[in-house]
Amino acid sequence: FDPRWSAGVYLLLSAVQVLLLTHAWDYAGDLLTGRQAKRLAPLLGIGASVGTSLGGASIPLVVSWVATEDLLLIAAFFVTASVPLLWAAPEPGVPVDETSDTGRSAIRSFVSGAARGLRGLGSEPLLALMAGAMVCFALTGTLIELQFKTALQASMSKDQITSVLGVLASLVGVGTLLMQVAASRWIFPRLGVSAAARIHAGLLTLAAGGAAVTGGIWILAALQALDDILQHSVQTPVEQVSLRPFPGPLKSASVTTLGGVVRPLSEAGAGILAILLASYAGAVPWVMVATAAGALALV
Repeated sequence: FDPRWSAGVYLLLSAVQVLLLTHAWDYAGDLLTGRQAKRLAPLLGIGASVGTSLGGASIPLVVSWVATEDLLLIAAFFVTASVPLLWAAPEPGVPVDETSDTGRSAIRSFVSGAARGLRGLGSEPLLALMAGAMVCFALTGTLIELQFKTALQASMSKDQITSVLGVLASLVGVGTLLMQVAASRWIFPRLGVSAAARIHAGLLTLAAGGAAVTGGIWILAALQALDDILQHSVQTPVEQVSLRPFPGPLKSASVTTLGGVVRPLSEAGAGILAILLASYAGAVPWVMVATAAGALALV
């Protein structure tokens, strides 16, 4: 493939992921009460965990039959097959916001919605802290991913990398499933959403410190798996906002802004930071430790 096409595919998939995650949690936040969300939100992720486990475990076998690039065609089929499920999902019946952007262009609607969301984040101290934690979590996760993939590319072929990532995804799916069960049965009901966030940030800080001290590709793989498991089970700030009893319009604007604006910009910032530190590779792990510690302090 021409590298420019690969970059385009990557950007498109990243945009789809942001939209799916943001709107899924916005929808769940509008549909469920706080009590229901604490009990059901972790269980909703079981389907994703099972899918991740089965899909990841099948990748080494599929790669032995077809080229790595052909996995994109398989992924496109599953994404297309999910569209009827989106059409079948009913609206949760949330009252229309009086500041609706009906009649405006898509760009103006996005800008005005993002501005409302940022004002909403600034109007509530708790939301402002969550936004700060979101930035730190996104910086940490992106720096982990960049270091891990760079290490893989330096030591393995393309098909080997695909197989390793598939096996890792399968293990992450199993770990996420177990953690979601623990979250729904114990962490959320007994300790609450804030405690779950502290568990996430605390474990990530300790693991990032260990990875910075010891180094090595498999330590980075374990850190990547831990980050994936925690962020998909004990909930990052985007999901936490959806689980809290904020007023409907404020919650919707805040969830959309956190997931659709703050998180992508933070990930982009992590990429820029990694480029700036390219000549000082030894500093990147310690920056990662600092951002994870920042997330812990904020939550």
